[in-house]
Amino acid sequence: MNRYQNPEVYDRLAMSYVLGTLRGRARKRFEKLMQEHPFLKAVVEEKDLKFAQLAEYLPENKPADHVWERIDAAITTSQAPVATPARWWNTLLLPRYRGLAAMLLLVVLSFTFLFKPGHISEASAYMSTLFSQTSHKPVMAVQVMKQEMKMVIRPIDAILLPEGKKMVFWCIDKDQSKPYMNMGIIEAHGITEKKLEASSWRGIVDAARFAVSIEPVEAVNTPSPSGELVFVGELVALK
Repeated sequence: MNRYQNPEVYDRLAMSYVLGTLRGRARKRFEKLMQEHPFLKAVVEEKDLKFAQLAEYLPENKPADHVWERIDAAITTSQAPVATPARWWNTLLLPRYRGLAAMLLLVVLSFTFLFKPGHISEASAYMSTLFSQTSHKPVMAVQVMKQEMKMVIRPIDAILLPEGKKMVFWCIDKDQSKPYMNMGIIEAHGITEKKLEASSWRGIVDAARFAVSIEPVEAVNTPSPSGELVFVGELVALK
């Protein structure tokens, strides 16, 4: 599992899985890993949700003429006549070209949707994978959903805590001068679900990272961590 703990590796594999380019034994092996490690499943769900939402914008974003010219140059033989955009789209629907068509479509949509500032004012969900600050291994996956106003925290494995200690979840603002937001206690042996208020949702929107500290039971309501942050993860906005 070591190579899959590298964020760059599992992010790339999750993208390939969603696009359908991860095939055969590699796909089956990745599906098995998703069952064993919930954070991989969370990353795949994030990719799937992102590109499902991109597809909603397809009717509004007609690819430019030069896109079709590049498609023509990439897959046309020297003997084939140059086709019109409409004819090339029919060609790309053939089974042997569907993978290429899907990739090209996602590239076009990524540029027309993701790189338009202000197209969506606020994300509808967030996710994060928290890593141990000592072992650098992923320890929990976090999902936050605006529609349900809910946060779900899933430990990848059971976490052993010293007697008399609890884990406290923190939301860290992009502005480092602002205090951390205490999100309360989380479970060490199972899923924690938290209902969010409007103020806590706003804090998440403005956050850069999630983190966990281990606190004495009598100090779980502390306004700031009493010691070091043991698990930390960057937020990913799902737009």
